[in-house]
Amino acid sequence: MRVLAKGKTFTVHAIAGTEVVLLGMDAKPNAVAGLLGFTIQRTGPKSKKKWLRGGKTFSDLQLSEKQPADSRTFPIQSMLWGDYEVDAKQKYRYAVTAQFGTPTAMEARETVEVEIETEDPDNPKIKHGIYFNRGVAGSQAYARRFGKNVRYYLSEKNGRKEWKDYIKPDGVPDREAFIWLSRGLEEGLLKFIAQAKGERYQLRACVYEFNYLPVIQAFADAVESGVDVQIIHHAKSTKKKQVGRGGVIKIVEELDSEARSALKAISEIGIRDWKNTSRWMNVVSRRTDTTIAHNKFIVLLKDGKPEQVLTGSTNFTAGGIFGQSNVLHVIREPKIAAQYLAYWEYVKAYEAQVQGLAKPGAKKVGKVPQWIIEQQADLTGPPPADSITTIFSPRPSTAMLSWYAEQLAAAKQSVHFTAAFGVSQPIGESLMGDTDGQVLRYTMLESRPSKKSSDDRKEAARAKKKPVPIDFWDLIEKPWNRVAYGDVLSRKAVEARENERKYRESLAGVNVNVDFLHTKYLLIDPLSDDPIVISGSANFSDNSTTKNDENMLIVRGDTRVADIFLTEFMRLFNHFRHRNEENQLHQKAGSEDVTTESLSPNDSWVKPYFDPKSQQYSERKLFSGSR
Repeated sequence: MRVLAKGKTFTVHAIAGTEVVLLGMDAKPNAVAGLLGFTIQRTGPKSKKKWLRGGKTFSDLQLSEKQPADSRTFPIQSMLWGDYEVDAKQKYRYAVTAQFGTPTAMEARETVEVEIETEDPDNPKIKHGIYFNRGVAGSQAYARRFGKNVRYYLSEKNGRKEWKDYIKPDGVPDREAFIWLSRGLEEGLLKFIAQAKGERYQLRACVYEFNYLPVIQAFADAVESGVDVQIIHHAKSTKKKQVGRGGVIKIVEELDSEARSALKAISEIGIRDWKNTSRWMNVVSRRTDTTIAHNKFIVLLKDGKPEQVLTGSTNFTAGGIFGQSNVLHVIREPKIAAQYLAYWEYVKAYEAQVQGLAKPGAKKVGKVPQWIIEQQADLTGPPPADSITTIFSPRPSTAMLSWYAEQLAAAKQSVHFTAAFGVSQPIGESLMGDTDGQVLRYTMLESRPSKKSSDDRKEAARAKKKPVPIDFWDLIEKPWNRVAYGDVLSRKAVEARENERKYRESLAGVNVNVDFLHTKYLLIDPLSDDPIVISGSANFSDNSTTKNDENMLIVRGDTRVADIFLTEFMRLFNHFRHRNEENQLHQKAGSEDVTTESLSPNDSWVKPYFDPKSQQYSERKLFSGSR
């Protein structure tokens, strides 16, 4: 939902998702002389009022215990601000006041009020239900709420062991940390499964990492209620050497760690009624003939007819639900659910054939990639207007990666891209391609490689005459690229701001490989009237396109879907970018003399927002609603 409110000299453009409201401020150029910033007051349900707060203070104005740390004392010096403490399906009113004067004697001149309502992901009458988890365990809010539960744990990552501090949610009473981190995602997932109750319903699922017991229990409860549940899970085998009698070495196969973990978790579920034990034993079948069975989707059927599908980036694990950033996307559209069901049924039939489990007389089926391309050819040109297009993998070629890159290059306003596992070559080249200076390209990464490792990687590629990979260091060289990567405030950055009540930030310790960013989506002109949202399980990589089982949705023309994805993207992007900048100030040894960035005591902060050569100028225009 988008609402533009106009004052005499200032405007406020509000954009609402489910649990985020973005506020884009704008002003006439002759009205910003002496502008010190904005105070923002939110009025929510039952007329409850709250003053929003920024992350900076005036360096010469010390914060006392009784002094409010919100925008009344420390105005927000940005033309874009986000409110991340709102609830879904609620109405909010924002009063944004332009403040002039000095830090100790601010002068309010003009107030613009805007009212907006957040989206409801649970409304069964709305086609799309979208749930994002918190994705920011390493935050001031998490530390403030649960920091007393911090502990040090001996952790291993990339072959290295070290003691790390975590605020693990299972150490917090009453599941409070789990609920805060889930932010409705766990509840949405369990609610989707619980819709199936009784013999008239069926559930068909494809899963990768699958060991979160409450989700598995929800499937078991469905089985016990009479639901026909069938789940295809990743079950790849790995080979290893084993020493037998007499020292004879033989090669044996065993399931990989993801498959073993899933089967172990399934075996821990208890069944109430004896007659359902055999039904539960037949729920799971194995997906073996693929590189990674990376799907995470569930199709809901009633009386054999597909009605809804749940998909997205979320693995059914504690790490997927409560740790790294993830999204669940429910599509209440029988036509789309039918396409997912057809894919599921073909994979099931093919695996039965491969494993010798096909029923006598069953029709022989061909390779999965060939069937996929027959159902949906690689796209050429823009997707149809006001459409939802499904793209399944593995596909015979990487043509869809080039298509994604072409859509990115054709953006007229902005691009917003999450790259958890690096930037694929075609998309990277589009991100590096020239623009007219008006199109901003936002990229969010899981991490930033060191400059040395980046250079070494590129040199190795050149030596082998392969395409030189594009990464963080390339992207930041272009003035139209805004880049952020997963981060928490370092100890030095926190210590430098102790007088501002900053807290040591720690992750939740529920992830092994990916700590921050696991979403896979690309937004093209999300604030236009004709946005494109591309999202699903695939990492926009060669392997995801041609080797793995994956699914993607391409949604064109739905501004509600675009608003939800955009607000969540900017929530995370600004969260991480702030930490990137703070940590860079304090990363060098002996940097105690580094001056932490503070609020400007005058209007100098606003000048970049009116400089056509700056990123701030383009961002102001983008979010102001003037385009």
